Amino acid sequence: MTTTILQNNRLGSLTIEPLSAAEKESKGISKLLQTSCEVSSYTWKPDSRLTSSLPQDFCFPMICGVDADTSERHFQVPNGYCDLTMMGFMGGLALLEFGEGLDAAELNKLRLHHLIFQRVANTQEHLDREFKIFKDLIVAGDDLDLSLSLGWTIQQWISESTMLAHRFNAKPRGQQSVIQWGLLAYALQNPQRLAGKKVEKLVRSSLFAEAPKPRATPQVRDWVREEIEFDFWEKCDRSQSEFNRLFFDPDNELIGRIAQRKCPHGKLSREIVRCEFLDLGWETYFSVTKCIEAQMREFLRCLPEPLSKSEMQLFEKMYLPQSYLGGLPLALLHERIPILMGLYCIDAKDLGKIALYGNKPNDYIGVIYKLLSLYSTMANRRREADRLSKRRKRGPHFTKFDPNIHSPGVPTGRRKGGIKTED
Repeated sequence: MTTTILQNNRLGSLTIEPLSAAEKESKGISKLLQTSCEVSSYTWKPDSRLTSSLPQDFCFPMICGVDADTSERHFQVPNGYCDLTMMGFMGGLALLEFGEGLDAAELNKLRLHHLIFQRVANTQEHLDREFKIFKDLIVAGDDLDLSLSLGWTIQQWISESTMLAHRFNAKPRGQQSVIQWGLLAYALQNPQRLAGKKVEKLVRSSLFAEAPKPRATPQVRDWVREEIEFDFWEKCDRSQSEFNRLFFDPDNELIGRIAQRKCPHGKLSREIVRCEFLDLGWETYFSVTKCIEAQMREFLRCLPEPLSKSEMQLFEKMYLPQSYLGGLPLALLHERIPILMGLYCIDAKDLGKIALYGNKPNDYIGVIYKLLSLYSTMANRRREADRLSKRRKRGPHFTKFDPNIHSPGVPTGRRKGGIKTED
């Protein structure tokens, strides 16, 4: 049965219907199907006041599962969190344009930031190691010391992982599951306390490797930012394939293109441009968050029955800005969710179980901080080990002798190594 909800003073309508066959086969919601007694498709569609700012037939879908044990509703994006950053951004941008009256400059800045948000994920500093097998934890024949003090052997890891999983009435399946449960076990035993700017720094370090900060005047940095923005806008009228080739193809490198230009305020280098691009890329996370928040709040307003207090807590943690994550929703850390939650705790609803396990209301925050810190240490250490390994495989580098470059050039009449040269 299909139900369409039209709420007064809302900027869209909500259609509720049973899952389609294609949705039921989606891997992204398989766990929700297993733990829910009822699962429905919720589709938000904009009204006529927004359609001119959105693609034709735009809609924002979510899947709602009713928990078999608690009867609480849990919402999940059907096609993965990458779709959330695309569809949620587009819908939120239209809502902000209408509701807050953003001018053209503000709207263009948000659009530009969304493009850069997608591009920064393709930089070499973006951390993408998943730690699926035990081999990922080995460096030069030794167990990787994850926190520079952990020092577990693989057998200890399996033991700690199994004991924790048992407490959650679960069983680790496969090496990746053992690794995730082991990380969670260590973090629960050693929660980390942070505040202020250190929180944002930690969240960023769990997504991107820290690049060296080259010296550059504020004028140079501002000029580089303007060039980056200009480069994106100048080519926005190209075809989609051409635009992708220029900005997302590794063979057409944005950093090198800008570093070759002449800056009127000082000398440029690839390091300066890269550093500024990464800083700008990090700022785009908050622009995307702003748009996603607008879409999610409108979705909540359109629900026929408001969420309960506990349902709202879980929804907010996943999709709305969180101060304990530096102002980001957990959904924007979707790459780290397997590390954050372990195999069984991958669902947002299990955040509550982590909090209960810690015996204090905010213990799960310290657990998340420790997990993010562990991942950052692991990923950066693994990257450095991989670089060294590649150098060893290449072997020593030999330079061909060129007499015009490498001859000693000892002046006549002088001695070198005790041998007098001829005049």
